[in-house]
Amino acid sequence: MEADPDNVKNLAADPNQQKTMERMRAALKAHTLKIVDNGFLPEGSKLEGYEASRKAGAYPLEKVFAVANQASERNPKNLPKLISALGDSSEPVRWWAAQGCTILGQKAKPAQKALLACLKDDSGAVQIAAAEALVQLGETDVALPILEQWIGQTDNPAFNLQAGNVLARMGELARPALVAMESARNATSKLKGIPSTGENYPNMILSQAIETLAGRSVSLVYPK
Repeated sequence: MEADPDNVKNLAADPNQQKTMERMRAALKAHTLKIVDNGFLPEGSKLEGYEASRKAGAYPLEKVFAVANQASERNPKNLPKLISALGDSSEPVRWWAAQGCTILGQKAKPAQKALLACLKDDSGAVQIAAAEALVQLGETDVALPILEQWIGQTDNPAFNLQAGNVLARMGELARPALVAMESARNATSKLKGIPSTGENYPNMILSQAIETLAGRSVSLVYPK
């Protein structure tokens, strides 16, 4: 901080700092496992919550931690591991694997079959994440029905919001879902905002996506 107060030099890429990186990563992993950090779970999951996430055998946190790192590395070499993880018995493992495929974009093409299978997953979070990955692969026609389904289910605002976020990022690709988005916006207008802020995020993100398609807002489309 003293040598680089603006944090513009990436020490993670410095060969001289690798031992420090390894020590800090090991410390982070140890702490994550010790406190049973449930921040690796998708919002809306039945595993969420202090007690549910700490129930013995609820999910393999160490494995989730590993797949989350593989997904975040944006390295095509990790794709075989991600494809395998898409078929795992644990919801957060499958969810992170699908997220990793989205991060890889078109480089995740070999995962297409496994991602299509995830559209029938028991978890809404996994379905939505797989749908977004398939959009990146040009499979918009099969992804949109899943996203339309979840924005229409106001009984789970978390999944509703996740699907809305994907549609907002899709930009023009989401236009075939416009009628469903407008209907869902009307339905989500009746939702109560979260207690701490009063904000109705599902309604806000759907409104942003609709306004973008109408040319009245800035698009959140995927970066090139």
